[in-house]
Amino acid sequence: MGHTTWIILLVLALALAFAYFNYAYKHTFRYNPEDLKKSVDNIFNKNGEVDVDRILFLKELRHAFNCSRKDAAYLLGQASRHNLLNINENKVSRAA
Repeated sequence: MGHTTWIILLVLALALAFAYFNYAYKHTFRYNPEDLKKSVDNIFNKNGEVDVDRILFLKELRHAFNCSRKDAAYLLGQASRHNLLNINENKVSRAA
């Protein structure tokens, strides 16, 4: 192979690598656990109830983080995982 072919292959490989890393970066949702705790507290304080409807809670999370439904569901799971919430059927309550 000639010198020009190697240069073209190198440029093509770099372009594909850049496209992949750009895609992976944009499709990774990041959050701060402290911000999540503050948002959970704000949602419960705003509603003034012990139990909040799960759908309403997800809408409030979407609004607080300006994210998609999928990301809000991920945040709900992370809040439960970090013992901020208890999820029972269609209700969400603060963890004891």
